[in-house]
Amino acid sequence: MSLFTPPIISIFTLLFVAIGSLFLVFFLYKFNQKLNELTHKRQTDELIIQELQTINEELKKQQLTFQKSANAQLLESSQVMKQLEHRIKSQQAISNNLQQLIENIQDNQEQDKLYSRAFKLAEKGADIDEIVKECELPIAEAEMLLSVHRQRTIT
Repeated sequence: MSLFTPPIISIFTLLFVAIGSLFLVFFLYKFNQKLNELTHKRQTDELIIQELQTINEELKKQQLTFQKSANAQLLESSQVMKQLEHRIKSQQAISNNLQQLIENIQDNQEQDKLYSRAFKLAEKGADIDEIVKECELPIAEAEMLLSVHRQRTIT
């Protein structure tokens, strides 16, 4: 039996090496599949990264465009506001002047009414005391008014 032992060992060794080689080929095949899978995934990820970088650049360009537009609109709004403020101040000044003119006219109308009333009283023959009392005029003005009335009636 000793004669058969070495060939049996050789056969077992050969069988062991064959089975080991099969396992090694199987694991290498699986490893190669996994490596291909990971390579494909890496390439896909790189494409996605490139797309995201492109999108990011486009968004930055849009942001700059919007920023410039917003700044231009802000500047324009500021200028319009200043113009409106200037116009409002001008209109207020005009309004104040008109109000002052109206008040002056009303004051003059009040005085004109008093003089008109005093003149009518003079036409009716009222004396200086009555004109001063009714129209609240100073005595000198009432005397002048009567004097003017007398001159008109004489001519």
